[in-house]
Amino acid sequence: MSRARDLADSADKDFSGTVTVDNLVVDGDATLTGAASNVVWDNSDNALEFADNAKAIFGAGSDLQIYHDGSNSYIKDTATGDLRIQANNLTLWNATANQYTATFTSGGAATLYNAGDSKLATTATGVDVTGTVTADGLTVESATTTLVTLSNTDTTASAGQEVGRINFTGADASTSANGVRAAIYAEYRGVGGGTELNLQTANESATPAVDRISISRGGDITFYEDTGSSGKFRWDATNERLGIGTTAPLSKLHIENTSGNDGLRIINGNAGEGFVIFGDVADTNIGSIAYNHASNAMTFDANNAERMRIDSSGNLSL
Repeated sequence: MSRARDLADSADKDFSGTVTVDNLVVDGDATLTGAASNVVWDNSDNALEFADNAKAIFGAGSDLQIYHDGSNSYIKDTATGDLRIQANNLTLWNATANQYTATFTSGGAATLYNAGDSKLATTATGVDVTGTVTADGLTVESATTTLVTLSNTDTTASAGQEVGRINFTGADASTSANGVRAAIYAEYRGVGGGTELNLQTANESATPAVDRISISRGGDITFYEDTGSSGKFRWDATNERLGIGTTAPLSKLHIENTSGNDGLRIINGNAGEGFVIFGDVADTNIGSIAYNHASNAMTFDANNAERMRIDSSGNLSL
């Protein structure tokens, strides 16, 4: 009986030593037995099955290894070169293949996903982020113009709607320093895209941040009182007037207190002089009221000359 006929029957065959063949065709399952783990060709599954810790190893120095250790799966590259994955379009999916985790398009965007939703994608000019970015710090650098843009894309924006906001938050609930402690925000005011810029701060209590300074679309500047509810110091840019205690100054300097007494206080040194000067286009010092602290005398000047004096004893001289 020939050797070929010996191998052709259905009985199991055991070999020791080296078998050299020109071609090997296995019609059925085949098992490669290792010292601790096996590799099986499963004919019914059309699969080459590696047991736990059985490795597919590539390279003369075992540079690339692919295996599963019973808990985790590994693609392990220990070579000095790159691990290269080449594709025109590369996609990474979750285990059930119903959600992207990442996509990489040749000549286009690299995109990262969360729960199947795109969150970060590269663009020709930088990156596009969908959602909120939480970071320990932010550095913006440019060799030309450094630019940070807050953009509201609402095409039907109305008065009072915010264009953009920067919040400064705290997390120390023990001192009430939690939540928004300060903010800078811009909001639409009226038609035509007019915008107001506001600065907010919060006091030491648990109350939220409130308005402290507002700059209107026309350049008016309002400073608010401690509750942030009403303006008490106002620069009227249109009429070039300053109001203290009012948001509608009627003169260049308007001081108003409708619920009590108020005035203008000038404090000088013991030997100094406090004064109010009146002038015109031709003469910027045509008249004045002055108080001399060295002599404790008050003088009144008109047409560039002293016209009346009240000395420290109350005596009046003309």
